Amino acid sequence: MDKLLPGDLYNNLQVCQPDPSLDTKAAGKESVLIRDGATGQTKVEAHFPGIRRMQIQKTKKAWGPGLNIKYGKRLTDISMTAAGPIAHFEDGTSESGSVIIGADGGTSQVRRWLLGDLAAQEVLPYAFMNFPFTLPAEKAIYLDKVMNPNVDVATHPKNMYLGIFQLDKPELTKPETWVYYILVTWPITTKEDEENSDNRLERLRAHMDGWADPYKSVVEWLPDDVVIKPDQLRIWHPKPWNNHGGAVTLAGDAAHR
Repeated sequence: MDKLLPGDLYNNLQVCQPDPSLDTKAAGKESVLIRDGATGQTKVEAHFPGIRRMQIQKTKKAWGPGLNIKYGKRLTDISMTAAGPIAHFEDGTSESGSVIIGADGGTSQVRRWLLGDLAAQEVLPYAFMNFPFTLPAEKAIYLDKVMNPNVDVATHPKNMYLGIFQLDKPELTKPETWVYYILVTWPITTKEDEENSDNRLERLRAHMDGWADPYKSVVEWLPDDVVIKPDQLRIWHPKPWNNHGGAVTLAGDAAHR
């Protein structure tokens, strides 16, 4: 099959993974996994030849040379000219070009410029937590062996969803440095959930009754001082936008979340 990426980038994909030593094909892990949270049994294992998880910081480092990447920019406005669009930034600078692609996430400023109030996300009536964590070495090794390194998520009959994902392995020989993250939701039923109170780890642990491993044990093993920032589960229902003849458009989460 023809590669869609230039050869030098395609051949450099593995170093962009959270675990650069992982060969997903050789490990038999070219898949995503959906389990039953109550039993731990596989509900669906979808196979995708060539699938791999990418780590954004490693990808920027590996693919950045030769690109004029500028950090710390916040878009405030876009102006259209006969020569093409101009992006204006909070620091007073601007950049011109032939096309602006808003790949700036679910709260996209490019989407807000294109659609105004229609760009706003809807907040869903679910508690939502999304946070990184590390574990002691022996527990990290256990988790690494039993989870799917691409996507490992579970749904529970009590209307919960929980996923454990690999974020980074900064030192392959030191499992205590390996970073994972949890994404979990459940319906808002209490005032604490509605107010998104600070006792987030306590509330998460209280919802783990009836869950199977590895999810139940991993939540139990989380350090008491793990940082879980306030968050909301939001969605944007895509709407048609005027792309100004292809000069301004959206991609990624900005286009559908």
